[in-house]
Amino acid sequence: MANTTVLVFSVNPVTGANSAILGVELADAQGKFSIRLAPVPSGPLRLLADGGTFVSEMNGATVFQPTDIAALLPSASSNIAGISINPLTDFVNSLTVGKLRIAGTTFASAYGSAVATI
Repeated sequence: MANTTVLVFSVNPVTGANSAILGVELADAQGKFSIRLAPVPSGPLRLLADGGTFVSEMNGATVFQPTDIAALLPSASSNIAGISINPLTDFVNSLTVGKLRIAGTTFASAYGSAVATI
């Protein structure tokens, strides 16, 4: 995502909802960004890309992002690199949140099932 604002949220592992905002950064023209989280949070995180453009996987056309898209991470480390926020990661995010609506579903099982569906 080129020239997009990337926001990082802690995620409630029971509901999948955003909790506290942990950082914000503007991605450059190549879609690169760096956000330092100190201290490193425990639990899941959501990276939300707001605005910007991306190259279509289907035909290589530049697409202006019509809505926010997200990447869900089950946890963070002190140094995560190469994260791509794209329609596929947004699908995993949405599917995980949907699976959490089933009583008794843990975040780990909902996320694992969403990734396995891909």
